[in-house]
Amino acid sequence: MTMTRQETDKLLLRYVKQALLVGMYVSFALLTIGVVLYLALEGDVGKVLGPIDAIESALSLEAQGWLSLGIISLILTPLLGIVAALVVFVRAKEQRMAGVALLVIGVVALAIMVKMIV
Repeated sequence: MTMTRQETDKLLLRYVKQALLVGMYVSFALLTIGVVLYLALEGDVGKVLGPIDAIESALSLEAQGWLSLGIISLILTPLLGIVAALVVFVRAKEQRMAGVALLVIGVVALAIMVKMIV
């Protein structure tokens, strides 16, 4: 069954809103933990760590790791919104818009890979 344009728009709004809210709450929680650890332990927070280093640092209960994870998740939150939109477009059988969403996800993934290499 094909969804009407109004149903697609309503579902798109709901999914993207939920994805952005989840990303925001996760980022806020990670940043809050980082701030609390910094205030309690006064660790080094000089730069944002890469994902692997941030996870290792967070597992060692270092503020810098938690703050870095919070910033990384905040940066990736819009990408989560695009993934949510992709799900809606696929369900609604909107191939053109699903293709655009995939293209945007691909460009972001390529940028991340280039950044990791350079």
